[in-house]
Amino acid sequence: MARTITNNIEDIDIIKIDAEGHDYKIFNQIDITKNNLKVIRLEWVNLLKEEQENIIKKFQECNFKYEISGF
Repeated sequence: MARTITNNIEDIDIIKIDAEGHDYKIFNQIDITKNNLKVIRLEWVNLLKEEQENIIKKFQECNFKYEISGF
């Protein structure tokens, strides 16, 4: 018997992604234009250059302020 699990999440402020090299795949599944996102934190050091560029491009398209710092 299949069971559907639903959550009544109406708003998300912060997303933290630390998935040992799978960060971009997860980030790419998030619609950052929805909800009320204030902070997105992900592990940058393990991303490919192209993935980093795509994330920056997505932030810029959505007028997000961003900072890249440390490891």
